[in-house]
Amino acid sequence: MKTPKIFTFLIFLVIISILLIIINLFSSKNITTSSKSPSKAKIDFSILSKKKVLADKSIKVINIYGPIYFTDEQNFFGEKSGADNIVEELNATIEEENIVGLLLRINSPGGTVAASQEIYNGLLKFREKTKKPVVVSVADLAASGAYYISAAADTIFVNQSSIVGNIGVIMTGVNIKKLLDKVGVEPNVYVSDKHKDMGSPYREATAEEKKIFQDAINALYKQFVEAVKTGRSGKIKAEDKILFDGRMFTGADAVQNGLADFTGGYIMKHWIIYGKLPEIPAHLRFMKRSHQIFGIDYLDIRLYLIQ
Repeated sequence: MKTPKIFTFLIFLVIISILLIIINLFSSKNITTSSKSPSKAKIDFSILSKKKVLADKSIKVINIYGPIYFTDEQNFFGEKSGADNIVEELNATIEEENIVGLLLRINSPGGTVAASQEIYNGLLKFREKTKKPVVVSVADLAASGAYYISAAADTIFVNQSSIVGNIGVIMTGVNIKKLLDKVGVEPNVYVSDKHKDMGSPYREATAEEKKIFQDAINALYKQFVEAVKTGRSGKIKAEDKILFDGRMFTGADAVQNGLADFTGGYIMKHWIIYGKLPEIPAHLRFMKRSHQIFGIDYLDIRLYLIQ
């Protein structure tokens, strides 16, 4: 006697339902196990999210790219990197209780003394009020004013081939008086007093004016050196005449002379914020590569592992 087709179909549905229930039970058991011990369980990267991972902790990252000065314009990288914008962001971060540390990613040739000094003071204020670590990560370049800022950090990381230092102050100008005389052009300049047109390209600077300029340069340079010595107190390993004569150093040399602390990849900065500097295990490197595939921040993954 043949079994009706409808009856066969119902039996098939019952079997499928039973299999789905069994699979669901085993899946629930695995999820419960992994949630109890996230540091040892195999992590499914596709289900991680910043909200789940970070919970109430995060590192504030501020990028300082390009020349440093006061501006509200966007830099080449599409970010507002003016000194006042950065200081405003620092002040706002002071009030954020979920921030456990500050990471500055710097790639800059420097800028004006005042702008660099304002960010430097903003970092000191952040450290004093929050007692939280400040770490600098140097990409290609942290020269002149960019190093001025870096000196305010607890720890400075560089790549071995980064360019660091260039500590000093420079003021440039050009004198075209002889050229104007040659072509028969005579500029007319009217001033309220004798020094109002100091630095004019139309005439030679007087001895008095040259001294005024040099005195200003020396005063700014002294502030720069004192800021570096304060920020790197107890870490500097080379003589002043080497560190502060305006020369640049590779990242490797900067670590040797005390202008920087460590060489290492971007992930190293997160270790120093969260605790002592350990050996980076192989599985963490794997996770760093994985986040580039899944679009997940590797910092989030590390926090998930240590909680």
